[in-house]
Amino acid sequence: MLVLRRLSVGYLKDLELLGWVHTQSQEFSYMTSFDITTQSRFFDEYKPNFVTMTVAYTPGSVTVSSFEITKEGFDWGRTNNDMMSETPSGFSKDYAKKNQLIMSDKIAGTFMVPDDDIWNYFFMGAIFNAAELYDLKLDIPLTFYDELHRPIHFSNFTHIEAGNEEEANQEDVFS
Repeated sequence: MLVLRRLSVGYLKDLELLGWVHTQSQEFSYMTSFDITTQSRFFDEYKPNFVTMTVAYTPGSVTVSSFEITKEGFDWGRTNNDMMSETPSGFSKDYAKKNQLIMSDKIAGTFMVPDDDIWNYFFMGAIFNAAELYDLKLDIPLTFYDELHRPIHFSNFTHIEAGNEEEANQEDVFS
């Protein structure tokens, strides 16, 4: 796939891609059709040990899960074109298995992040384009709530701090 061919150059050449991590707004007990399709398009052939980690930001908690797709799931994902439906034609929750996940400070690794540092589109989903090509770099990811991930919030803060000049001219409806 184009994504991995682009990664196999320069300082990334001798590194092995173990999986990908992404956020979602709710927890699923299975790997979604969107995730299976996305992961299947990373490779030209099935990679049995590649994992998808999801970080679900739910009210009051954060849930981390890990999944591995099956050969059947990979084959289905390569041909699926329906990225809008939760259960597209032919989809099965059995196309991936949930993995045991152990969190440890003993395992060392690196992250590849987009060269513009923006990896979280949770607050600006309308500008996300899955077909857009981008370069990656080895770096520590920005925090989830970093201002680069939510520019609209910071433009609202600026507007509030600058004050609203019309406010003084508005009629006081409580007097």
